[in-house]
Amino acid sequence: MYVDCFDSVKTQIELNGEMGSLQNALFSETYLFNLLLTGYKPCLTPSQCIDSTSIFNITYSNQDIFIKLIKNGFITINLFPGEYSLRNHFVKTLAEGVTNDNSLYEYSIFPFLSNLETSERKKIQTKYLKMLITTIPIFMWMD
Repeated sequence: MYVDCFDSVKTQIELNGEMGSLQNALFSETYLFNLLLTGYKPCLTPSQCIDSTSIFNITYSNQDIFIKLIKNGFITINLFPGEYSLRNHFVKTLAEGVTNDNSLYEYSIFPFLSNLETSERKKIQTKYLKMLITTIPIFMWMD
């Protein structure tokens, strides 16, 4: 079951204001909990997993539980064709922003990137890429 309330645009402060963003994030977190309690199996996109304030808030305080819900099939992730993990999706979208001037993926979790000059943005994205490539991913079991 795909649920759009987890999309990052629902909680972007720039689009919804601080109060609207907070209300949408709380609604999304509560909605996920209610879906799970009523037996639905929400399906998240890679973008929702890595760029949604709601999902970030949930995983920040309950990472082990969230990973168990995914491992046990209560929450699914629908990877895009050619992708094999969340980390792969994140690396791919960051790399596109470094290699292509016109390909900035608008991350809600990094809103400042879109305000930077292209050269400065690429430096920051390159640092993120190096960290991702040289460290153990959070969702190690998915790689």
